[in-house]
Parts: sequence; structure tokens; C-alpha cells
Amino acid sequence: LYSSQIVFIILGTFVSAYNARILGPYNYGIFSFFTVFTIFVLLFFRFGFFSSGGYLLAHETDHRKERELIGSLIIVSLLIGVFYSACIFVSSFFVDQVFRTNIKQLLQACSALFIFLPFQLLIPQIGLGTNKINNISFFNIISKSLYLFGLLLFITFLYGKITVNLLILLNLVTVVIGLVIV
Repeated sequence: LYSSQIVFIILGTFVSAYNARILGPYNYGIFSFFTVFTIFVLLFFRFGFFSSGGYLLAHETDHRKERELIGSLIIVSLLIGVFYSACIFVSSFFVDQVFRTNIKQLLQACSALFIFLPFQLLIPQIGLGTNKINNISFFNIISKSLYLFGLLLFITFLYGKITVNLLILLNLVTVVIGLVIV
């Protein structure tokens, strides 16, 4: 887990450097604001379900009940994702006026993918609770690696045509793919 976190930090550094260089200051600011805004809103949807679920999983000895608990946590995460996605969609109507930005359409277009973002908080807790640390390590690295790979493909084939919208979509899609793989 420790080595995967180091790799995750190194990949994150490369990704941030490439994003900043490709997008330029203005578009990188939009990209950063989009990321910060969505993560900030996600904080209000945590409710402690994921850490509590990880705790319950760690103390469960019956394998069948453990599987049932994981299924329940997935359903809860999906419900949280639906409400989170709806909140992002509704807040998109106000975000441009409040923060003087221009991301309303981007938030609305990506809001359906936000259903899956709470799973980013769930996967590590399931890994800790079931003592499958390798899954956490793999999850930490896979989405960043996929993003970096997609970014390199975009640089190779679309250089000069890469937009902030494309990179945000790439980021969200690689997170969803990482969730599916894990």
C-alpha cells in the first residue's frame, strides 16, 4: 500500500504537470476549480457510511454476512451518488453567478458520471475492512495510469485540440473504468 501511494503521488505529479502545460493558466484554472468544486460538494455526502462500513467489515467473521454488507454498502453508495449527481446538476445553475466562472454546461454534461464518484470513497474502505490491501493499491494506481495513458494518446493525436472539457471527461471516465476494473 505504501509503495502504491508513492507511485500514485508520482503519477499525480506528472499528470498535474501535463495538465498545466497543455491547458495553460486560464483553462487549468477552470480544470482546478471544477475539481475542487466537485470534491468540496462530495464532502457533504460522505455521512460516515463508508468508514463505518469498513469498520463493520473488519469485525465481521461470517463470509456470507460480509458479502451482504458489501452489497448494502454498494447500494448506499449508489444512492449517495444519485443525490450527489443531482446536487451537482442543480448547483450548476448557480455556480457561474456565485463564483463568476463558466462551468455550468460542463457540470451539467458530466453530472451523470458523478453518480460513480462516491465509490472512490467506498473501495478503500472495503479493501481495509476485508483486509484486501492489494485492491486499494491497484485502485489507487489504475485510474491515474489510465488517465496518463489517455492524456499521452491525446497529446499524440490531438495536440492543439485538447480542451478542458476533454480532460475533465477523460478524468471522470478513467475513474469509472478504474472502479469497474477493481
